[in-house]
Amino acid sequence: MPSDRRLQADGLLVLVTILAAAGWFFSLYALQSLPTMFFMGARFLLGGLILACFGFRPLLSLGRRDLRRSVLTGIAMCASMMFWVAGLLVSDNLGVGAFICALGNIVAPLFGRVLFRIPVSRATWLAVGVATAGLACLSLKDGIGFSLADLYFLGTAVTNSLYLNLNNRYASRIPVMPLAAIQLMVVGLLSLATSAARESWPTTVGMEAVGWFLASVLISTSLRFFLLVRGQKTAPISHTALIMNLEPVWTALLALICLGTAIGGIQLAGCGLIFLALVLHHLPWRGMRAF
Repeated sequence: MPSDRRLQADGLLVLVTILAAAGWFFSLYALQSLPTMFFMGARFLLGGLILACFGFRPLLSLGRRDLRRSVLTGIAMCASMMFWVAGLLVSDNLGVGAFICALGNIVAPLFGRVLFRIPVSRATWLAVGVATAGLACLSLKDGIGFSLADLYFLGTAVTNSLYLNLNNRYASRIPVMPLAAIQLMVVGLLSLATSAARESWPTTVGMEAVGWFLASVLISTSLRFFLLVRGQKTAPISHTALIMNLEPVWTALLALICLGTAIGGIQLAGCGLIFLALVLHHLPWRGMRAF
């Protein structure tokens, strides 16, 4: 039986998936009034500063090695978020995009093998095959080929798998609050630097946009990433990746409720295969050794 701490960690990760799904819509509505990189930079920098206020002392006590590791995970997170927001802006179906992003949970053990020599089970390779079939179905939705949004979301999956591995490796060694704070501030600073070079910042912002911005900062950024790092302190990468499979489900449901966009036809088959791959990947297979 799992320990109480393991169950608590799993519960936190389930909540993370719900907050992550909500974040798709908070961001989508905020970006109707705010420049993209400005929004991302302000959102993550403010979110990181909020966490830094609560973890001020542990943050100051970090050694250089832990600081470098925290910044490294923040850079990986930034790459993932930039791919994601680019896909968000051009996507016509957020539910499909969420399932493509979820492929990062399958790719994560492959990155673990390359980076940290963590054995990869044969079940993972089976899941990769099923997921590839799912992607093939998605590529047939408008003829053969992926849309621009699909390619951005694939980039999100690859870079997020790198982030998950780095985060899972370092979360057990670095205090939760400073690690999450540094990650968010790195994303914020890099995004604001990009915005300063390429965008015009708004002088006034409507109250509705402010509300969506604050929801993005407080709920889907500060709270979400703090709970993710907190959950990963106890949950192994296999648990994290399995539970993260719920995010595209919540996102697809919210897309249907909020935007009226449903997944149907060949897209539904493709998303179903991807979800099947995500589940197969983490079933307790017997007699399938890792290598």
